[in-house]
This record gives sequence, structure tokens and C-alpha cells, in this order.
Amino acid sequence: MKKSIFKRTIPTLALAATMMVSNVGMNSVIAADVAVMGEPDQRSIKTAEDNAEDYGGFEGKIIILQTNDSHGNIEDFKYVKSLENYFTSKGAVVLTVDCGDYTQCKKDKSNEIDYVEESEGISALKVMEAAGYDVIALGNHEFDYPYKDKTGRNLLQERLNTVKIDALCANIVEQKDKEAELLINHNCVKTVKVPDTDQSVNIGFFGVDTGETKEHGKKEYVADLTVYTNNDLVKCAKREIDDLRNTGDELDETPNATADIVICLAHLGVNTDRMGKDSSILLYNGIKDKVDLILDGNSHTVMTSGNDGERIMSTGIKLANIGVVVIDPKKDNKPSIIDRFLIPNKYFRELEEDKDTVKVIKAAKNKEFDSLDPNYEGKKESSSQKNNKVTNRNGKNNNGNKGKSNKRR
Repeated sequence: MKKSIFKRTIPTLALAATMMVSNVGMNSVIAADVAVMGEPDQRSIKTAEDNAEDYGGFEGKIIILQTNDSHGNIEDFKYVKSLENYFTSKGAVVLTVDCGDYTQCKKDKSNEIDYVEESEGISALKVMEAAGYDVIALGNHEFDYPYKDKTGRNLLQERLNTVKIDALCANIVEQKDKEAELLINHNCVKTVKVPDTDQSVNIGFFGVDTGETKEHGKKEYVADLTVYTNNDLVKCAKREIDDLRNTGDELDETPNATADIVICLAHLGVNTDRMGKDSSILLYNGIKDKVDLILDGNSHTVMTSGNDGERIMSTGIKLANIGVVVIDPKKDNKPSIIDRFLIPNKYFRELEEDKDTVKVIKAAKNKEFDSLDPNYEGKKESSSQKNNKVTNRNGKNNNGNKGKSNKRR
């Protein structure tokens, strides 16, 4: 019988005193901002469609589209929606997720836009909402802006509340006296109805962020934060998975629907030499018997698996690729992930641009979306209601905390 722990005060996890540095045998070559691990499975849309014949095509399947580390490239979000439209036309149901660093612009000679950062990322969030995103994790650059003001007002939550997208982070807390409180929601379950059937599939997501948030962030912004890394990150992830599968302690007042599949949305990266605390490889090795897949970001790696077959996928940077995960609701009489691959931008840009997303991109470039920072002036955009194709089943409404406990174990 599950024991509910949401009503009592939870002590902070003790952070490990030593830093783990592990050699995972990676042969990736780091050039500029991009690393490649192994031989990523990259396909054109035509090749993807041909390969799907091996499992009966995309009809009746659930597709998860992944992006990470867009760093200001909001232009290509219109093709994320186009790719959703493509798979929908093939009879699939689509969820779209992101693994962090969407609200900061990584500038280079070809990318001098500043409207993303001027709006403290709200313009990027608005475009992502138009592009159909369902769930997003936090990256370290989401903390390039203050997460609270001097009165304690949660600015991070308010920015996220400008859109109807679930935002998740389970391993960053704010220290308040002897308690540790989450900044935003930590997990969610999306219930997806399989087309032309009475079957539904529950897909559980939880988010984790890198220790670089604390290590490299602006001290005045992150001083009160604790980031669970290393062994504490593994413990945190295991509790999230147990909560989503309803096999452990209940972490919230309103229990989740039991997840058939659990996916970690990580912003960790695979470069253990950079931080040594919390690579997705280290996390995977700690939870591989409990999690179905890790979708990753931060190190800008292009990969569909680790060198030792780790179930980790990452798309690079600035939408160099869009990740595709294929779920068969009926594989061996249970929902199963049966395929995952990357579609490079030279192929997805062949699709017709989604016109509605293009309109919001133009609005972002015209700086129609304002920052919540009190130093900025201007009207505040209200959230537009999203036509959800799936149901939230964890007692909360998008980024609100209804039924969720802020207290952290």
C-alpha cells in the first residue's frame, strides 16, 4: 500500500560531499558547440516513413517530438508544428517536448537576435505554445533571469504561466528555513487516447536540470537554490519514477494516473568532464531498470543512444535535428517504445511552414511580448487557450500547483 508523504515536512536531501568524475568511454568529438556520440540514427522524412513499414506505419502510434537547446532559434519552431501536422496526417497522435535552454539566445555571427532575451524568454515560450509544445523541462539558462523578486514573488512561475505548457523540474529547490520547496511542478502524466480505439496510454514525464545552474549561474540569482546532483539526483529520479508508476510514496495530494511509460526530460548532457556531477549517462546507469527513456540536452550532443546502448537521445543545438520517439500502444499487449531517430533540419525544412506559428514568430520579432521584470514597461500578454490533444492526469492545470505539494523530500 502506498504511503502518502505530501502533508509532512520533508528534510532537504544531503548533497554529496564528493564530486563524481566518471570516464564513460565516449569517443565524441567536441567541435564548437556540437558533439556527436556514436552513429546517430538520422533519417529523412521519406526514410522514416519507409522504415516505419516494419512496424505497420505511423497510423495508430503515439509520436513524441523532442527539441533541446534552441537558444533563440525560434524560426524553426514553425517546422516542429509542421512535423506534428505530418505525423497527424499519417494517423498518429503527437506530443511535443523540450529539454531546456529555450529562453536564452546563444548569439553568433549569424544569429544576433535579442528579442528572446529582451522578453526574458516569454517570446520563445509564446512561439513554442503556438508550435504545439506539451511539456518542457528547465535548462540552466532559464535561470539567466531572476526566478523571484525581493518580495519572494515567483517570477519564473509567472513567466511559465504565460503559456499553456507543462513545465517541470524535480531537482532544484529553494531553501526556506529547514524546508526545501520546489520552484515549479516536478512531474505530470499525459493521457493519450489511441485513435479509433477505446484505449488510452498514460505517459509520465519528469524534469531534471544540471548542477551548472548553481555552479555557473549569477550568484545573486541562484544563491538560495539547491540543485540535487550525483547520487542525490539518482535518488530524486527514482522517487519521481515510483510516483509516476504509483509504486512508491505519493509525492502530491492528488495522485497521478499510473504511467505506462516514463520518460525523463533532462538538461544534463553527456560530458562528465565538464561538471562531473550529473551527466545523463550517470543518471541513466542509476535508473535504467526503472525509466523507459531519457531525452537530454545541455551538452549539445547529437545522439540516439549512448556508446554502450544507453537509452538517451539528444538533438544537438538550435534545432539541428528534431527527435522522434515512436510508441506502439499494443506492442506485446502493452505500450512500448519501438523506435527513435532524428530528422535533420535539411529534411524537416522541406515541409510546409505552419502559418499560425509563423504569425507568432513575427509577433515575437516585433517585440510584442513583454518581460515580467519590473524594469520593463508595457502590456502583459494573456495566455491563449490551447486546444489540448491530451489530458493532464495529475491534479494540476498546466503550470499551476493545484494538487501539488511544494515541499521537497
